[in-house]
Amino acid sequence: MKYMGSKSRIKAHLLKFISEAIRTSGTNVFIDPFCGGCNVVDEVQCAHRIASDISLPLIELFKALVRGQELPVSVSKDLYDDVRKNRYTGKYPQWMVGAVGYLASYNGKMFGGLADTIKTKGGVRYYYDEAKRNIEAQIRRLIDVKFECCDYVQYSDYQGAVIYCDIPYAGVTQYAESKKFDYDRFWNWCRHVSKNNIVLVSERNAPSDFMPRWSLEVTRTLIGRTVGVKAERLFQLM
Repeated sequence: MKYMGSKSRIKAHLLKFISEAIRTSGTNVFIDPFCGGCNVVDEVQCAHRIASDISLPLIELFKALVRGQELPVSVSKDLYDDVRKNRYTGKYPQWMVGAVGYLASYNGKMFGGLADTIKTKGGVRYYYDEAKRNIEAQIRRLIDVKFECCDYVQYSDYQGAVIYCDIPYAGVTQYAESKKFDYDRFWNWCRHVSKNNIVLVSERNAPSDFMPRWSLEVTRTLIGRTVGVKAERLFQLM
């Protein structure tokens, strides 16, 4: 699962193709089965929007925020460590596990290490506070979204929808939820659902029967330095 901000630099391009697909198809259903941080679905204009992910804490976090749940003002190391230790015991509700596990972790990687304060050239960054303010501002754009925790195959029988899939990229380090992602199963599923829906897939590469509808070279940086250039692509079955 690619989480917070993973699509920020290419979002406008993606929304252009998604919006065009919604308009030309005349559909009133948009499905985002790999919603992650909801950084695409929050801007999609469609009567019925569905966002899902296999991470229960993530989905419960969004559901709780839509209901008006307030986030912790801050996350201490003691709280972070205790929530991580007890995330499966029931001591904390799943929305709280999601809030601490994602928002307080560096780069939004679930319990990938507490992101506290980081000194930069411009001063000090407070990562949890930034993530908290960002998701609180975002939630007003997600009020009418239907959130579901499920596998993408749940949407196999839909007809007439636009489905956008931001899958875990093959050949890169994955988060825990996506380490066992079955790419053959996914692409076969795409072939099946594409018979009755418009399916758009974000990846770097795809099987030969999928056509790249859009591509952009994106420079990747780490702590202010360039670490490589990768192509972001949007595929559709030919």
